[in-house]
Amino acid sequence: MCGEDCNCFAYNSKRKTCHLYSKSCDSLDLFLSDYETGWRYFAAVLKGEGWLSYGMHSYLHIKTSINWWDAKYECEKLGAYLVTIETEEENTWLTETFLPVLDPAGCNPWWICCSHWIGANDIDKENLFVWTENNNNVTSYSDWHPDEPDDLGDQDCVHLCRDGIWGTTPCHEMYSYICEKD
Repeated sequence: MCGEDCNCFAYNSKRKTCHLYSKSCDSLDLFLSDYETGWRYFAAVLKGEGWLSYGMHSYLHIKTSINWWDAKYECEKLGAYLVTIETEEENTWLTETFLPVLDPAGCNPWWICCSHWIGANDIDKENLFVWTENNNNVTSYSDWHPDEPDDLGDQDCVHLCRDGIWGTTPCHEMYSYICEKD
C-alpha cells in the first residue's frame, strides 16, 4: 500500500511486481516501451480506510456478499455509488486490483467467476443499460461476455467477472461489490 509519501505506483502485470514513487506520475519520464513491457502507472493515494484512488476517483472493495439493491444503498451511505466503469483501463485496474486471480479451469461455465456488483443495470427499461451514478447509458465502454447481455428471466443487474468481462444476473443474487466516489 502507498503511504502518505506515495503519489504514484507502477505495476508490471507480466512480472507481478510494483514500484512506489514519491512524486506524481505526471513528473515521471514514461516511455511507450514501459507499457509494452507490462508496466502501467497509477496515481495511488489512500482516501480514508480502505479507499484506493485511480485517476480522479476513489474505490472501495467490499467483500461482504449482498444483493444489488443493498450494495447500491451501502455505497450511497458512504457518499459513493456502485462503480461506473468508463474505460478499458479502469476495467483492467479494477479487475487486477480487487478481484481474485483468475483460474480459467475453475470457471466453467464462465459466469461462476462473476462475483462483484457494478452499477450498470436495465431495471427501468429492458436492454437499456444505465449507470446508477448518473443514469447515463452504458455506451462509451462495455466489456460484455459474448453471450451477454441476454434477456433470460429477470437478469437486470450487472456483475464483473474475474477476467474483466461483464454479465447480467438477477439483482437478488448475493455478491461482493465495489463503491466509487469522486
